[in-house]
Amino acid sequence: MKKIYLSILLSLGIGAAQAQLRLIDPATGNDVLSTYTVYLAAGSPTHSFDFELHNDYSTSKTIKSKRYLNSYTTGQDVYFCFGTNCYSAFTVPLHAPNQSVILPGGAMLPNGAGTYGLKTDFDDNMVLGNTQVRYTLYDVNNTADSVSLIINYEVTAVGLAKLDAKNFILSNTVPNPATNTTSVKYNFASQPNKASLKVFNMVGVMVKEIELEGLDGKAQIDVSNLSDGLYFYSLVVNDKIISTKKLVVGK
Repeated sequence: MKKIYLSILLSLGIGAAQAQLRLIDPATGNDVLSTYTVYLAAGSPTHSFDFELHNDYSTSKTIKSKRYLNSYTTGQDVYFCFGTNCYSAFTVPLHAPNQSVILPGGAMLPNGAGTYGLKTDFDDNMVLGNTQVRYTLYDVNNTADSVSLIINYEVTAVGLAKLDAKNFILSNTVPNPATNTTSVKYNFASQPNKASLKVFNMVGVMVKEIELEGLDGKAQIDVSNLSDGLYFYSLVVNDKIISTKKLVVGK
């Protein structure tokens, strides 16, 4: 009986070890998360993720991509690039391009024009609502060997900021990447009822909130207790997300 259990455990271990296609987030150097949540104010610039695709096998693999809309808000655009090809914003739930990429053993497709591991793009086109998309890259000769991630896009109303982009100004953090503390400047054309700076991790969980006072100032963000990785900080005015930017934490 023990031999049977040992055989089962060994087979499970071998199966797990065989999954050696990996998507890496260059911002952290780690494997991608299973789910990302992106908060956007309607009218935001195109939101993009760029990931590296690694083949940890010693042999080459022929890889294809799939994009599936788990949920979709009509009018929003979801599109992506893989290998040397970029694909339009098809609204059908499943989009599985015919193009494939042959990736040699031990090689990678870096993030960047012409050699995309996986580049995801999203435009809200001023349409409010939520869209959830799943991307999967897989070995055509062994479809069980794949890597997937889900991205949730949550688009909310812009409020006063869209009427006049100069009403609210939020700077980039300095320094960025940050180790212990970083600062961000803000400037308001008129005093809002309520304003704060909210910091979210990659899965959309708020990890910090800083109340902002006055028409202008500098907010200090203590990141000493945050894990290394990519974060987003948002200026929230009168309960509306006005601006969102990236913050990298690296000790």
